[in-house]
Amino acid sequence: MRVRRIRCNLCGRSLEVQVAKGITNTCGLVEVEVRGSYGSPVLKDFVTYRFSLCERCLEELFQRFKLPVEMGGGS
Repeated sequence: MRVRRIRCNLCGRSLEVQVAKGITNTCGLVEVEVRGSYGSPVLKDFVTYRFSLCERCLEELFQRFKLPVEMGGGS
């Protein structure tokens, strides 16, 4: 098993990413990409934004949503 450390772009905490046999095990969002498109009022046209969010920051973001996050799976 290989362990990588990635930092949360919001709070700066370290995220531990475990990779074993091609399967990645993480908590939070790791290395997300969002692209702006033509005419976007906020994101720059065709610019790719890359970021990571730890589990705590992701939960805080969920709490700010006007509509609840859809959840599925789990036990």
